[in-house]
Amino acid sequence: MPDHPIEPVDLLVVGGGTAGLVGAHTAAALGVRTVLVEHGRTGGDCLWTGCVPSKALLAAASAAASARRAAGLGVDVGEVRVDFTRVRAHVQAAIAAVQPKDSPRRSRRPASRW
Repeated sequence: MPDHPIEPVDLLVVGGGTAGLVGAHTAAALGVRTVLVEHGRTGGDCLWTGCVPSKALLAAASAAASARRAAGLGVDVGEVRVDFTRVRAHVQAAIAAVQPKDSPRRSRRPASRW
């Protein structure tokens, strides 16, 4: 048995991807007693393999392409080289910056409200 009484809930959200997180946060903000269940990591494909990593990669590619076109604007930048190890670090930093917003800790009710 838990140390605290089990409270009834109004909404059970299955899946902590983008839609589940937004739905659970919105419902909770409206006063709906909400529980979100996620088997793996919250954030879903968008955070870990889709939107966030792809946008980070696109930003790096765009910067390289702009540098390569700079001479046409009268700006000499020299040879443009892409360091994929550093690009990967940039992708991981982008994920790390967004992850706290999708974290289960952000969604928990403070213990003092139990």
